[in-house]
Amino acid sequence: MESHFFRKMFFYSDPPTPQQQQIVFAENEIVKILMENPHPNIVRYFNVNREYVDMELLTTENIELGQVVEVMEDVKRFLQSLGIMYIDWKLDNIGRDKKGTYKLFDFDASGIADKGKWIIEPPLYYSYKKAKTADLPLRLKWTIIHFKLLLLVDLINCIEYMRK
Repeated sequence: MESHFFRKMFFYSDPPTPQQQQIVFAENEIVKILMENPHPNIVRYFNVNREYVDMELLTTENIELGQVVEVMEDVKRFLQSLGIMYIDWKLDNIGRDKKGTYKLFDFDASGIADKGKWIIEPPLYYSYKKAKTADLPLRLKWTIIHFKLLLLVDLINCIEYMRK
């Protein structure tokens, strides 16, 4: 394992809620798939268990929307080829490695589908509608609007995939 890595801890209420358990289970299963099927624009994972995930350390500063759209469209196609439906498209979930390569991370809002059926459904999360109406800086609102469009395209692709 690299000497510089990030450990994402899973925090539970006591006792864990069913939604918390589902989120951790889904993310663990997706991380296992990604560990077996690496992609240059998806964060590298080193270790996964019920308590934490160890991954490559990325910086999330100075991410330029115009530079990541084409890269993330390729990532989306790759993920869908694995049956992974990534739901949480936003700049907060894109980082850069030491070489400056853009990489996607944070799969806790994702699901897995196969032959038109959910194997692991994505959890329900904070809606983009709520985020759009929140008191946010203009740059973040435009980011939300742009990624909402990407999400819509992704949803259409997901529906097409599920119909096959």
